[in-house]
Amino acid sequence: MRPFPAFYAFVLGLIFSMTAPALAQNPTQWVARYPLSPQHPAVAIGWANMQKALAPQIELELRLQGPRLGTPEALESLARGQHQAGIIPLASYPKDFPYWAMLGEMFMIGHDPLAAAAAITELVMLECEVCLENLARQKLVFLGTYGAGRYGLIAPRPLAKASSFKDQIIATPGSLWDRMAKQLGGKAAGAVSAPRKALALGEVTALIDIPSALLDPNLAGHAIAFTRLPLGGYRGASPLTINRNAWAELDGGQRKRLFRAAAASLVQITAAYQASEEAALAKARQNGATIADGDPLLQDRIRSFADSDLAKVTANAEARFGITDAPEFALRLKELFDKYATLLAPPLDEAAAISLLQAEIFDRLDPETFGLE
Repeated sequence: MRPFPAFYAFVLGLIFSMTAPALAQNPTQWVARYPLSPQHPAVAIGWANMQKALAPQIELELRLQGPRLGTPEALESLARGQHQAGIIPLASYPKDFPYWAMLGEMFMIGHDPLAAAAAITELVMLECEVCLENLARQKLVFLGTYGAGRYGLIAPRPLAKASSFKDQIIATPGSLWDRMAKQLGGKAAGAVSAPRKALALGEVTALIDIPSALLDPNLAGHAIAFTRLPLGGYRGASPLTINRNAWAELDGGQRKRLFRAAAASLVQITAAYQASEEAALAKARQNGATIADGDPLLQDRIRSFADSDLAKVTANAEARFGITDAPEFALRLKELFDKYATLLAPPLDEAAAISLLQAEIFDRLDPETFGLE
């Protein structure tokens, strides 16, 4: 006698009920690619926060190897979904992200790194529709930027006076600072493959760099000075970039957890840079380096240059970047910087800063639609 069909249904149902919980416990595997040191704040903080936010449903595996940042391969591999998350220096891709290329010419706006990062993050995520369209075209979802270490002037002696740039040959981080060096009487060294080594060898006479450069082995044993000046900093990275197709697979709750991870990461990565900055200056001072502050007149000249240069950048933005609303974009960026410079002013602590960014930026995003429209 053959068993009744109902018996088969019962057995299959029993098997499914026994195996379904085990299957649900197997997380989806995602890969995050960060070709950086494991101690880099984007890895130690950004990736770690994303990993916690995605668990337990998604297991985010870290890979430290891969295409060098800023190369076409690095962008293409994330856009094509060869991995699901990673860091992208958006300002390095002017054709794909013209607004970020223009932002690269505005990195001297504001001295406070976190206020600058928050201003850029709010502007891009909440107000710049074209920025989001450019990201969507590359199948990327942007979750904010951070403020790296503040640039200063490194040379064999302090360059603090208003005339100190005169006749200096200066290696800089980009065209913005090239123009500043020329405006203040110096000469931009142009493309230098190893600027710290070039300073040690006397091929350049000064270098615009972050404080950790003082601890570079190439500069060991050399008379060295770091002059603190309002030279801005790098704010062109997207440390929590997610492939758009992977983002679409998440539910609203998972995206909200990533929003919270992003708010924390932007604050904590920026704070880690600032802590590293102070530690490097202290260590360099112990090693015999001189740490100086630029004279007020020199600082005023630098700020005046930044304002006048910004006006030129926005005036030429349509020809250079194809951007027609550059003056409005720059004005809004400055307004947002002023807003965050006030809101984030001391004695605000880390937890309060995270809550502030959460409320001002990420709570205003719709987790059901952001990154998918």
